[in-house]
Amino acid sequence: MHNSNLVRVFISSTFSDFEKERNALQYNVYPRLQDLCTQRGAKFQAVDLRWGVSDREAISQKTMKICLEELDRCQKLSLRPNFLMLIGDRYGWQPIPEEIPSEELKEIGTVISKEDLSLLQHWYKQDKNYVPSLHILRPRAENDTDNPNWDETEQKLRDILRHAIKDLGWQGSDERCLKYFASATEMEIVKGALQPVDASQHVICVMRTIQNLKNVEKTDSVKQFIDLNKETGKHDSYSNFRLSDLKERIEHKLSDRILRYNAKRSGKGLTKGHLDQMCDEVYEQISHIIISQLELKGKKGGTPNEIEMHNKYAQQQAQDYVGRAVSRQFIQKHINENLNPLVISGSSGMGKTALMAKVSEGVKTSFKDTIILRRFIGLSPLSFETNALLESIYQELKQVYSPLLNSTKENRENMDWTEWLKEIRKLITAHSEKRVVLFLDAVDQLQHSLEILKGISSITNLKVVFSITPDLFKYIKALLPDVYLYKLKEMGKKDGELLLDHWLQKSQKTLQPQQRLYLLQQFRHCPTPLYLKLAFEQARKWHSWENENKIEPSVRGIINGFLEQLENKHGEVLTSTALSLLAVSSQGLSEQEWLSLIYKNRKIIREFKERYPLSPKTSSLPFHAFSKLYFDLQPFLIESDEAALHNFIHSQFQEAVEEKYLKDKKKNRAIRKKLIEFFLNNGITDRTVFELPYLLKKNEDWEQLADLLIDEKFINQISEQGRFYSVLHEWKDLEENSWIQREEYFSTIVKNVENYQDEYLKFYVNIFFTNGFFDEALLLYDILIKRLEGSENKKELATLLLNKGMVYKTSGGDLNQALSLYEKSLEISRYIGGQKLVAACLNNQGEIYRINNPEAAQKMYKEAHAIGVDINDKELIAVTLNNRALIFHEQEELDNALPLYEEAIKIVWEIKDLDKYCTYLHNLGGLYYLKGDLDQALILFQHSLEIMSDTGLGNPFQVLERLRHIAKVYREKKQWKEALKKIEIIDHALLETENFDLYITCQFEKADFYMELRRLEDALDHQ
Repeated sequence: MHNSNLVRVFISSTFSDFEKERNALQYNVYPRLQDLCTQRGAKFQAVDLRWGVSDREAISQKTMKICLEELDRCQKLSLRPNFLMLIGDRYGWQPIPEEIPSEELKEIGTVISKEDLSLLQHWYKQDKNYVPSLHILRPRAENDTDNPNWDETEQKLRDILRHAIKDLGWQGSDERCLKYFASATEMEIVKGALQPVDASQHVICVMRTIQNLKNVEKTDSVKQFIDLNKETGKHDSYSNFRLSDLKERIEHKLSDRILRYNAKRSGKGLTKGHLDQMCDEVYEQISHIIISQLELKGKKGGTPNEIEMHNKYAQQQAQDYVGRAVSRQFIQKHINENLNPLVISGSSGMGKTALMAKVSEGVKTSFKDTIILRRFIGLSPLSFETNALLESIYQELKQVYSPLLNSTKENRENMDWTEWLKEIRKLITAHSEKRVVLFLDAVDQLQHSLEILKGISSITNLKVVFSITPDLFKYIKALLPDVYLYKLKEMGKKDGELLLDHWLQKSQKTLQPQQRLYLLQQFRHCPTPLYLKLAFEQARKWHSWENENKIEPSVRGIINGFLEQLENKHGEVLTSTALSLLAVSSQGLSEQEWLSLIYKNRKIIREFKERYPLSPKTSSLPFHAFSKLYFDLQPFLIESDEAALHNFIHSQFQEAVEEKYLKDKKKNRAIRKKLIEFFLNNGITDRTVFELPYLLKKNEDWEQLADLLIDEKFINQISEQGRFYSVLHEWKDLEENSWIQREEYFSTIVKNVENYQDEYLKFYVNIFFTNGFFDEALLLYDILIKRLEGSENKKELATLLLNKGMVYKTSGGDLNQALSLYEKSLEISRYIGGQKLVAACLNNQGEIYRINNPEAAQKMYKEAHAIGVDINDKELIAVTLNNRALIFHEQEELDNALPLYEEAIKIVWEIKDLDKYCTYLHNLGGLYYLKGDLDQALILFQHSLEIMSDTGLGNPFQVLERLRHIAKVYREKKQWKEALKKIEIIDHALLETENFDLYITCQFEKADFYMELRRLEDALDHQ
């Protein structure tokens, strides 16, 4: 079962004889299959390398290599089906091999004449850079002047090779024979249908028979439908024999998957009566397989998640890693012996990501009891988003600690990154028997990077290793004084040689001594892994006889040279447009998206027609043209498993493309506009919600972004992904960077509230509440509650009533209304036996009654406490103990409050809820302050503040509140200078946060301090 939801079907057929069938499939079947897949969260792509291409363009020395590589990609990337063949009465083009192993050619040379051997050696040149050595068919253009009639030359070479094979006695079953005797179509069918074990389950064959082809002569009307002997004009007996044999093998392998049709010659073509039936039956067969595959995939767990993707990427990177042994040993030793955070710093292209992957695999192997977490920022769309990244870390930890609970999904949709940090801390500290090491690559690309690093680094039993570019280190050092910096140096000569040799060996290539020496000399000018990778990709295409190749001495120089080569080979318009589209996207593009964006581009089609004037008339770019460009680009692209998105392998490649093609702001904006229109026209999908907000912000299309943020389909898709906070951030960015006012768009929702579905309203009621739009939130709750009244979903109704009450309470509104709503929610919760909901209602009621009716509040808290004990919810027990203590505290019954605080503190420490631990310590400090035990109060206030500072817990105002209480203690202790230091810190922080009310309060307190200090100084002077 393949990981992605991609259905990529390779279409195999002969050329012009199946033009009508391929066109019918192109226009009548593939669009329907695309719609089917889109509806089911998948993607469909037909790979037809012969559609829109002339015979002459398709028949070239590199054709078969591209075809078989594309077929291989279909088999590796796609769900079933991945192969559709169209076979008729023509065996088709029989290419001579593009490559012949040198040992085979040597053996062939022993049984042929010197003249024939000389001809073979003229066309096949030995390339010693292949391991083992190959003889390569020269590009036809080199010899066109000597051999203007290539067809005759090719036939002569074919005859020489085939007669030699027969003379050598090679059997037909010998795999070496296929390339000498088979047609292009047969080679595809062997690989796509006859070799795969499961082909009978998913490969589809369209077998068409032309009924009136007997006793034909060589005429223009039939030569495109059968194989004719060029000398006699009769049916070619060899081709006919091979075709019959191929059909027999297909019948044997795929008897239940063959769709049979008849046609007749009509004028210069064929009758079309079979086409509609063919289209319907092909669609029915393929759609049935797709649906069953997607259903099976759903049962087996769906697409790979973020965890699998990052772990797999680390393993792949580690497998290819060679060199830097000293660096790896040092980092691994530091991880083993030191808990302080470790930062790996190095400039772009130094190989930080690969080193992180390799070290993480080494630690995983060496320390069996250690949990290894790996995240590579930028690998997937979700890795850029702070909330999603931390959620995936939490889920991976949860799977390790509680593997039986993997399938459970908690309701945590509206948690922000600070809350995810708390949950991660709880998990790790609750399982202190296992050490955790987190590798976090490219932290500088992450939102809130400094705050997250501070929070993560403060977690006990968690070792953090992260990589950054040098410009970020000074900020990290200020934030994390204990961090250890490891500066990644340039790659040494020996490591460079090892890495180059490893890549060459893996690609079954080598370089001649002079070529290798030249490459390594150039590497010394820019000794980084990225440069070596780019130089290797250029050198691996060299032939052994070439000595004039040049490599630029810089990364940018190599990339620019490569871009020029692409333009010369594929066209400037196609190259620049394709690369620009990829560069402006947020997370990259899938192959289907990429192709869809360019295949109807008029400028690209015009350029293609100018470059290939013999091609059939077409209104779109043939897949063949895109495929050739893609294969040249492939070494410089990275592809994510889950979304099948392609992106540049390194940021320097992206920067080079932007510099060359996107410097002009108008062009930049126009390219983004194409992407925006594409995603809008394709409806709201997972990809849309990632790409559109980014593109609209980059283009400063603020009104369109605001419209998108209130679009119901968009919000429902966002809600499914649990990305509540991303919408909050988008609204914040809109207000900060444009003239857009939220109120105007929020009022649109309110005016049309009756038209929206429940899920949309639930999402926006939280947006309203979080942004302080309390009246709007109440209106939405009214609608939701009204819709639920009388329904069977009592739990949902009780929750809505409770939440609506919280709006009244939080907004400082009508507390009687809040109490009334809590009472209704409590009544329903008791009726359905929802103990947690009952406890929540009681606690919220208690907060209101605490002010004027503390006895009633105590009663409610006691009942909530009893529920906590009954269901063994330690967090609930601690909360109710603290609430009860607060009432005694406020009534100055301090001896009653003290044991409750202490018990609550003990429990939250056990469950490692440091947020509540800090709060309860602070409350206990306040109790000791009232008791007059200033030393104990100071200890508790400071301890609470230290934990907050070290862990990043709490918001700025909670930190300031603790500072104020510490200042008050120092004031009571007459330690004026210490008190004033704290007040000065508060002053500075309040000015930055622009909380002027609290700032004025602090100014009064500071004035009181100064007055007391002045009175003391006057008294001392008087004495």
